[in-house]
Amino acid sequence: MHKWMIILMAGLLAGCTQSETVTKEREVTSSPVVTVEATPTSPAEVGASGLPIYRGNAYEEMNGNKPWFTEEELQIGPFVQFSSTDEYGRVFVLDACMHEEIPEIPVEQPLEGNPAGWQDVSYDVVEGGALYRRGYLLDGVDDVRNVVTITAEAEKTIEFFREKTKTYIENTDHHVRIRISPVYEAMNVLCDGIILEAQSCEDGGACLSFCVFVYNEQPGIVIDHVTGESALA
Repeated sequence: MHKWMIILMAGLLAGCTQSETVTKEREVTSSPVVTVEATPTSPAEVGASGLPIYRGNAYEEMNGNKPWFTEEELQIGPFVQFSSTDEYGRVFVLDACMHEEIPEIPVEQPLEGNPAGWQDVSYDVVEGGALYRRGYLLDGVDDVRNVVTITAEAEKTIEFFREKTKTYIENTDHHVRIRISPVYEAMNVLCDGIILEAQSCEDGGACLSFCVFVYNEQPGIVIDHVTGESALA
């Protein structure tokens, strides 16, 4: 088992049942470092930092593609929980149980300017030109706790899993437990990647279940995650 050093926020509560429909919005205020053990799927290679080494793949499965949710985390009704940003403006965990009945989420801390790690830079090798995009952990909520700087490639990969989850909810009217965790090595201001966890509740994950690490990288570009600066490879 390899150790993944993940900067997470404490107090990850959670889960859902079909009968509970009360939406809760909660905020975590502390930010200890938590060690999570996982076995990346082959051929991912883990570096000295504990993070998978980028070899050109858009993402890698983690923990056998199984989310880390406990039984207790799958027993509470719909909610959305944002974690606080740190002194560098870094975004951490979005914890939620999603369902079509969840109302519009209020913006408590409006995003002003760009998220941490942002650089205004474009390359011909990047589709659309701009290297960086605003990555919304929860789609459409312009809250500073919800927006992280991601590459065009990471945006495309995350959107694939987002649509997969959205389609499942629309087709079944079931609940889906999700956790989205930007991961930072040491004091990088640009996240090295994002862990996406999702599990359908009513069917115990039989129809929707994944746990992946999406690299915050871009083919053809070398990125310095300490500052967000970049150059052609």
